[in-house]
Amino acid sequence: MILLAIEAAAKVAGACVLKVEDGKEDVLGDVFTDGALTHSQTLMPMVDTVLKKAGLTVKDMDYLALTAGPGSFTGLRIGAATVKGLSLSSARIQEDGTYSGGKKIVPVGTLESLCYGLSLETPDETALLVGTMDARRSQVYAAVYQVSQGHLKEILKPEAMPPKELADFLLSREETCIFAGDAADLYEEFFRQSLGSRYRKAPDEAKQLSALSTARLAVRMLEENPAAAVDGWKLELTYLRRPQAERERSARVRRDILLRPMKKEDIPSILAIEEENIGNGWSEESLAREMENDKAHYLVADLKGEVIGYAGYWQVLDEGHIMNISVRKDYRTLGLGRLLMDEMIHSGTGLGILYWTLEVRKSNEAAIHLYESIGFSSAGVRPGYYANPKEDALILWLSKEV
Repeated sequence: MILLAIEAAAKVAGACVLKVEDGKEDVLGDVFTDGALTHSQTLMPMVDTVLKKAGLTVKDMDYLALTAGPGSFTGLRIGAATVKGLSLSSARIQEDGTYSGGKKIVPVGTLESLCYGLSLETPDETALLVGTMDARRSQVYAAVYQVSQGHLKEILKPEAMPPKELADFLLSREETCIFAGDAADLYEEFFRQSLGSRYRKAPDEAKQLSALSTARLAVRMLEENPAAAVDGWKLELTYLRRPQAERERSARVRRDILLRPMKKEDIPSILAIEEENIGNGWSEESLAREMENDKAHYLVADLKGEVIGYAGYWQVLDEGHIMNISVRKDYRTLGLGRLLMDEMIHSGTGLGILYWTLEVRKSNEAAIHLYESIGFSSAGVRPGYYANPKEDALILWLSKEV
């Protein structure tokens, strides 16, 4: 596998060509800049440089990769435009004017790339790896990971927050914290005073983003899931910046949410959610039958006595068949879907479920993104599965087998 990776999410930009064959890697070209010039001036010359060093062209690449956020709005857009252009340069124009055959792109989380590079330098499974970036407005982009059997385990998902909020989260833990990224420099004294002896700074060779780390992580992602690569037109960036009011509301709601088993008196609220979201979902009779079904397990998100979401699955031997998950429209984007999914899988695992499956409309990109972030991957298509409107369903599976 030969891959061209681009780093443009922060002040330092870079490009790298990495070849991996039979488990051995060969860095064919790797360059970076210190941010003295804008990425629009430096990125393509760096791509040309690494390709010339490698003696290759874009057509020789198996994949392209880039850090897709969070990060500088301008830098992310320049990086995305660059890889999309490179992808299309190897595509063919069809008779109908559409493109086919362009290089697929692996979007890599910026903070995950940062911490992946750090994990290769300090593979300490007892420590927390804290990736940070300056988000301005007295905030940082931050994510926390831990090395587990050679993989990064997400402890705190990427989010924009005040430095104190990050410090408070880390103080709720007990591990040593190794900081990387430009915000680690900017707020070093604050984090050092907050965490005391638990604070450590990443070594110089691993404290900043690099195209090489992005390339290495992209290869790892592809080895674990070839579907990690997407067509150029499907590439999406992650900006993360949310209004403060929305973040505060999300925190309040999640703090007050009670996840509990569904009761018969919840049925009217669930029917209202179904009607609001899809218009022709469960009937009152079918929900009542589900509650009498020994195979069925349903839970609701209860906010101070008000049902604002629900989810359910059937257990068939060691398989969990997810029947539905739905959240009231005025409580979406607050992470409740992930909360419900995590609770279902956690409880089902305790009942002996090793494999999970569900169907989802091919056009429901938000739901697909949620499921893929949990670890589900596509295993096929059910043609014409959905009605009103008629649409194919993707069949997704997740294995929790150890």
